[in-house]
Amino acid sequence: VLTAAGRMALGGDRAFDFRGQLVRFDPSLYAELPKAQLNADVAASGRLLPGLRLAAEFSLRDSVLDGKRLDGRGRFDVSPGRLEKGDLVLDFGGNRLAAQGSFGRPGDRLGCAGCHDQTEAGELDADSQAD
Repeated sequence: VLTAAGRMALGGDRAFDFRGQLVRFDPSLYAELPKAQLNADVAASGRLLPGLRLAAEFSLRDSVLDGKRLDGRGRFDVSPGRLEKGDLVLDFGGNRLAAQGSFGRPGDRLGCAGCHDQTEAGELDADSQAD
């Protein structure tokens, strides 16, 4: 089930605001994707003109994807050509990913840490910087 509400201005900068919720949503019913049961809250706001500006956030809870538990949250602020601010935490079947920072301009830093596979005992730490 997907429930959503929102608004978008048809003139000016085309400002928009959207909120939605997924309850036991299975995207495999609509596309060739793994079977899932997604429970999430999503929100996005911003404007389309003169260039896309977007503030979006989501939270996943008690979800399953391809038979594995999926939980997490994220928040992103995007402007043309740039991730101004990002904060992401996901847990997919015990594999954890955390990313935080910005990307797209010199000096921006986007860090990824805590990538860990409990079954393989592998770990990845990465850091990226735009110069």
